[in-house]
Amino acid sequence: MFTIVLLFFVPVLLAEEDTEDEPPEAADGAGNEESPGPVPILIDVDVSFPSALDRVDQAAEELGQEPSANLGDLVGTVPDMDPLADDGGLVRGRFGVRPRLAWTGRLGAPGAGMRGGLVLRHQWWSLLPIGPQWVGESALSASLAFAGVRGPELSLQSLAGAWVGPVALTVGPRASWDRIAFSDGTDLDGGLTLGPVASVGVELGPVALQLGAGPSWLLVGERGPASLPVGDEWLGLAAVGLELGVLRWTLRGQARETDAGTLLDVSLGLNLALGE
Repeated sequence: MFTIVLLFFVPVLLAEEDTEDEPPEAADGAGNEESPGPVPILIDVDVSFPSALDRVDQAAEELGQEPSANLGDLVGTVPDMDPLADDGGLVRGRFGVRPRLAWTGRLGAPGAGMRGGLVLRHQWWSLLPIGPQWVGESALSASLAFAGVRGPELSLQSLAGAWVGPVALTVGPRASWDRIAFSDGTDLDGGLTLGPVASVGVELGPVALQLGAGPSWLLVGERGPASLPVGDEWLGLAAVGLELGVLRWTLRGQARETDAGTLLDVSLGLNLALGE
């Protein structure tokens, strides 16, 4: 009997001793739950950092200038830029598409006509605070002669240079493919030419002037070269621009010495400078 009672109470006593050895947190089932920490405070801060071009526009407003004002269209190579900010190395650019309509003919010969087409161009210019204002333009022109003259023309040129005070100097390559037939039977066979073009521009208040020239060499084609000391053909161009309020008039002339004679192109352009 005593043995039975002892076997009954020994496990009970051992279980109580194990319970007493446990820490109060373990003995209490509620202690297993973690106490909640402090509630975090979230602050929503809206911060916007202006870009470098925003700083240029802000500086232009403080100086009373227009960042994109007077982007000249004399020949599309030399926009009129004023130093706006101290962010050296900034460059801006723009694309443009414009129609082309010009009178075309030969110097001292009958048989003139018209030429119409489109010009796709990209202009860029730097915003350096000091020193030369670097500028450039790439232009792709496609046109077709009609009304007494027949033949297509496709040209691509890329000029780059700088404004130094009121004077701009630009230089770059020019490639051209054309074929032309006049009503008097004179033909200029199709040919691809390539050569450099250099130009100088001067801005005198509302009047802008530009002169340019360069030789070219025949790469593909059967037409003969012109009688020139340098190159197979020679290109000369001149332009006069006049700005009257929001209107910008541009008179352009181009002469090209070829095997068929001196070819002339003359056009008058009108641009609206709204919002500039």
